[in-house]
This record gives sequence, structure tokens and C-alpha cells, in this order.
Amino acid sequence: MIIVYNKNKPRGLVLKIKPEIRLVKKIFLLSFLLCSFTSILPAQKDGIRQIRPVVNEDSKGDVGRYETVELGFRIAAVHEMIEAYFAKNEPALNPYDPEQLHVKATFTSGAYTFIRDAYYMQETKADEKSNTYVAESSTHPWRVRFAPPDTGQWTCMVEYSGPGIQTKRLPEYRFRCAISTKHGALRIHGNKTMLVHEDNTPFFAIGQNIAWADMAELKGRPGPAPQYYAGYYDIYHYLHNLANNGGNLARIVLVEWSMNFEWEKAGHYSQERAAVLDSIFRIAEERDIKVMVSMIMMVSPDDMWGWKNHPYKKLLPGSADQSAILKDSVCRQLVKNRFRYFFSRWGYSPQLASIELISEQDHWKELSEDDFLRWMREIVPFIREELRSPVLISTSFGPKISSRVFSQPEMQLTSRHSYHNELRRQHRRMKQVHGSPEGLLRKWDKPALFTEMGIMNGPGNNCDADDFESCNDIIFHNDLWATAFMGMYGAGLNWWQWKNDGFRKANFPALAAFIKNVDMTVLRESDAFESQDLEAFYVQSKQTRYGGMTAGWVHNKSYWWGNVSRNCKDRSGKTMPLPKDDDEANAPADKTEEKFIVKGMRARKKYNVTFYSTREPGKETWSACIRSDAAGRLHIPMQPGSDYAFIIKRAPAVTNCF
Repeated sequence: MIIVYNKNKPRGLVLKIKPEIRLVKKIFLLSFLLCSFTSILPAQKDGIRQIRPVVNEDSKGDVGRYETVELGFRIAAVHEMIEAYFAKNEPALNPYDPEQLHVKATFTSGAYTFIRDAYYMQETKADEKSNTYVAESSTHPWRVRFAPPDTGQWTCMVEYSGPGIQTKRLPEYRFRCAISTKHGALRIHGNKTMLVHEDNTPFFAIGQNIAWADMAELKGRPGPAPQYYAGYYDIYHYLHNLANNGGNLARIVLVEWSMNFEWEKAGHYSQERAAVLDSIFRIAEERDIKVMVSMIMMVSPDDMWGWKNHPYKKLLPGSADQSAILKDSVCRQLVKNRFRYFFSRWGYSPQLASIELISEQDHWKELSEDDFLRWMREIVPFIREELRSPVLISTSFGPKISSRVFSQPEMQLTSRHSYHNELRRQHRRMKQVHGSPEGLLRKWDKPALFTEMGIMNGPGNNCDADDFESCNDIIFHNDLWATAFMGMYGAGLNWWQWKNDGFRKANFPALAAFIKNVDMTVLRESDAFESQDLEAFYVQSKQTRYGGMTAGWVHNKSYWWGNVSRNCKDRSGKTMPLPKDDDEANAPADKTEEKFIVKGMRARKKYNVTFYSTREPGKETWSACIRSDAAGRLHIPMQPGSDYAFIIKRAPAVTNCF
């Protein structure tokens, strides 16, 4: 046998085998080549190339602290077998299956050592004529991404192995990490209920669901008025618009019709859909948005995107229901492989705020609580130990949450989906956070958030909730400000209005400006006030009596959606009726000089109370010094209008007060 390296041949090697060699020798030789190929090829064939940041004459390619370095490489020894997989030829190797080929990278610097899985990808381009992404071949299809947590010199060493493939290493690659303005990933604050970045800067969530594209295409299209079916380009626009207006968190859901990259075939990952997630995380990194990802969502069993067409169902007996995704051993391994690919490609990013294992798991009628707990105790250690990820983990529920699930140590965050129509819905939410028996913060000493909220779908009639909320932003506005002061790690995330740039522009900037001047990590005590005319929600530091702070929101209750959202039109152009509940709709009323009460102050002491506009960022509208009563309560007069944010601080002794 003669082995010739030919630089002019794209495959790199020409095999010249004498015809008298028997078949068994051919098999032996091919196996030998597969195992030792990299020792024969020149280093540059398997060498590592830096994809991000770009290295050129104008740039040294230094990566900033907590920023992304992306390295690409090619594994020549198995390249042809991978191409055979995509061409549906044999023998073939599925690059998405870690049992066939496992590629990992070790990053080291001083005392730091991090191991990250590499992943296989195909380049994509946006084909606007076909209105979708198109996959293309890549010269460096294997990638590894990393966000160095410290400055200095870093070294990357890549190795791969598999059945019949001895462990091989690529030449080391070195890069430098420089200082940056990034803050790193999110972690739980020492107070157990709030979040901070790795560098200990506070994080308070202001965002919404930007859950999915309605169609797996680039550009969306109008539907029946006022509906618009969003495409991937629209999702990118909404994320930029969120950042433009002070938002910092978006929740996405990996659904089958949008960004679930495993749908066509079990164990095969759509590179077109993966490219969408790439873009989302690139935008998040550029605009400093955190992304909460819901990993699994199952819709109607009979829906075209439901269980009847699920790729896992094709592997199971016909009687198997969707709970087999988490119960069947083959399916569980496929889920692990999908999680591995997700964390390899996007889990590196400090912009990944957290993951939800399942979206609204209480709607899976076939899935028992015990089934979920068994799977959770398998998948969470897999994430921690095998995938080596410290990402914050939760799951989500609709109306019925599980004490057994949230009490588990694997559940680091708690959440609830909160949909209500009635006038007192904010106080119902306050009970869902602090009340008995299952208040998110009262029962579990963990960070909590309403990860979905809004008006109910079909509010007592056949109209869509999105139509009601689109009529004006009163629901969006009141829900945002009320939930910001219930003691959670952020304001609740609206579900319906991610396609509405105007609502973000009218609401997020004022809240972002207000929170910027308030350290929410020290405001741990929560309380609320309600009278017939006013409601208020507020958070306080434990030191309020001795010079601390109270921050909150007061609302004229007559400014609610049942009073304001009159004569709204649905998408068919018909006037929508109000929901059938016990609240009578009336015109908004003037409640000026009506008083609301804030407790928790020192008795008979002076306090400065300042009101801020909830529409104009940073604008003070009213300020006064008020003396607390014998019970340590402040009686604060309401000002003209619908609502205000407020801050209360101790006043100097010389201040004139009333």
C-alpha cells in the first residue's frame, strides 16, 4: 500500500491499493486510517481557527472578559463519513450523536480549567427569495464557544474520541482575554430572592416574552386585522426594540414550529433553526439582554406540531403518549443529546439567564408529578456534571403549581403563569407571591417571577385576549408596574404584546430609569395597600426605620382595562364585549387627595416622599415631607392622574414637615 498526500485533492489523501489485497485487509486498513489519520495529515488540516473575534491586520483578536470567543476546526479523519451522513450514504457518522463522536475542548489559564463540548454546525445564509435560511458547507464545521471569566492568556486544547477512534488531540490554540464592560452570567444573590451578575452588579428583570416566530420563515406576514404573523426577522427586531427601551430580559420557548431544532428527524438538528438561536444570542450579547429559554413545550396531541407528528413517536409503539418523551429510555437519551447540543452551542453565553425544563408542565395530563421528578433527578445532574453548566434552572406552571417540584433543591428559581381579568387581579398576584398556602416567596426562599402574565385568553367570550390588550396599553402598563414591587427578581413578563413596539416605548424606559436608581437587592420586605379607590405595592429595606428606603407604585383603581378598553375591535372588525365578571365598567374617576398608607416606618418621624412619572423617564412630579403616625404609618395623598412610582426616605431633622 502507498499513501500519498495530495494538496491538490480536496479530500487530502489518495489511496493506491494493489488489487490482490483481500477484502479483510481493506477493512483493516480503513480502520487503521480512521484511527491514525491526524498523525499523517499536516497540522493545518486539523488546526484551530478563531472565528470570533475576527483576527486580522487591524485586530489582535483579543476577546473581552465575559465575551465570546468562538473557535472552528475540521476533523479530517471523519469528515467524509459525516458528509456521507448528510448525503444519506453508508458508512456514515452522525455528528450530532456524542455516542458516535465526542469532541470536547479544555480551556486553561492559571488556576482556571473549563471543559466545554464542541458541536457540529453548517453555515447558513438568509435566502430572502425563498424566505428562509439555507444551510451551506463550512471549512471549519466543528465549533467551540467560551466566555472567559478573567483576563490574561488562555489556552484551548481540543480532543475527540469515539467507538473505534482512539482519543486524538489537535494542536493547542492560544488567545488573550482583555478587560471589558460586561458583567457575566446571573447568579443568586446572598439574600436568596434576587439575582446578581458574576461581578456582583445587581440585576432586576425588565422584559417580556418574545417566545417564538409564528412561522419558520424570515419575514412575517399580515393576517386578519389586527393580527400579524411574525417571522424570524421580526423576532430580531423585537429584541432590538426591547433593548432600545431599557428592557433586559426576553423569554423564548423552543416550539416545534419555530426554534425547536430537532423536529424533522430524531437525533438530527436543523441548522436553519439553530441559526435563528445563534442570531438571538448574538443580539443578546451585543445589546446586553438576558435570555430565558424554555426547553420543552408540548401542544395538543392532535395538532400538526403535536405528538402525532413528533419524531420520537416514530420510534415507539403506536399506543405511546407524549409522556414517553420523559419516560422511555430511548427518548430520554435523545433529550439528553439535544440538551448537550443546546448547551454546547449556546450554554456558554453569560446572556443565558436560566432554563425552564418544561413550559406549563401541569398541562401535560399524561405526565404525573412522579414522572417529572424522576426525569428531573436524571436531567439536572446531567446538566451539572456531564455538561458542566452552572445555569439557573426552573420549570413553569400554569394555574396549578407543584409544591413537591419547587421544594426540590434542583429547582433554583420558582415561577408562575398569571392570567386574570378582574379589577383586583394585582392583589390576587400579591397573594400568589406572598400568600398561603403556595405563595412563591412565602413558601420557598428562592427567587421568583411571573414568567407569563396578562389577560385571560377568551375573557368570558369568544374574543382573543391579544385583541383586548392591543386596544390600549393599560393592561400592559398596570401589570408591569404592580409586579415590579412584589418582591420578585423582576417585573412580570407580559405574554401577549411582544409584537407591539409602541407598548415597549411607552412603558419600559420609565421603569428602567426608576430601577436604575434603586438597589432592589436590599428591598426585601414587601407589602400592599388597598382601599375602594387606590391600591399600592411597595418594597422596603429592613433599615427603613433607620434611614433606609421604600420604593413602590400607587394606582388610581378606576384606571383599569374594564373602564378604559371600551369599543375595542377584534381581528374581524367586530366590537368586543367586556368580560363576564363581577366588576362594573365605569369611566375613570379623579381620586386626588385620597390617601394611601405605607407601613413600616419609625413612629412620628419625618420622611421625604417623591412621586415619579410612570411615562416620562426620571421625571419627578411631586415631593413632600410627611410625618409618620404613632403606628409608623405614612398617610400619603394621591396626586391627579392614573398612577405614580414613589420613593420614601428619612428626612433630615431640620426639614419642615406636615
